[in-house]
Amino acid sequence: MTLHRSLALAVLLSLAGPAFAADDAVLAQLNARLSALDNNPQLREQGAYERLQAMQAITRYADAKRSERDSALYVAQRRVEIAEVAAQTAADNRQVNTLDQTRNALLLEASRRETARVRQEAERLRVQQQIQAEEDERVRQQAEAEAAAQADQILTSATGTQQAKLSAARQKDCLAGPPGGRAGVRRQAAQVQLHRRWRRDLRLASQHVRCGQGRPVGHR
Repeated sequence: MTLHRSLALAVLLSLAGPAFAADDAVLAQLNARLSALDNNPQLREQGAYERLQAMQAITRYADAKRSERDSALYVAQRRVEIAEVAAQTAADNRQVNTLDQTRNALLLEASRRETARVRQEAERLRVQQQIQAEEDERVRQQAEAEAAAQADQILTSATGTQQAKLSAARQKDCLAGPPGGRAGVRRQAAQVQLHRRWRRDLRLASQHVRCGQGRPVGHR
């Protein structure tokens, strides 16, 4: 009986050896997948909770009874897959957030530059309008000065001409003698007409001066 038991135990051990070796290979593979996540700089900080669940599932598989090993292996494999997907998803989301922040920063900088450009353009237009307004005022003042000088010349010329005519008429009257008769009346009428014409020319010259200086023309 002892010999038979020894032989049976030896047979069982010889059959269980390959199974234990296969279990060790599966455990090594699952642990290697988790180690790959730990060694990846982009994934080591992602999916920590899912990775913990995977490690616990691997430990349960290693400690499971022969009858429970298949189900424990399935759970361990799924937990490792979930940990890998969670880590990769978290890394992708982190990269997307980084890209969004970079995009927002670029948009903000572009908006600032556009605002600065618009302000510079507005300032340039303001300075240009101010220069144009000053130039228009200078031209207006110059035109008024030229018009006033021309009007003064016209007024001086008209006054001198009329004064000369009046002087000539008076001198003629003095040579003709004291006024009397029809001739005297005609001379007096001519002087009155000449005086009226002189006043009319003075009024026209005065109106010309007012027009040249930009003032409304009035009538006496």
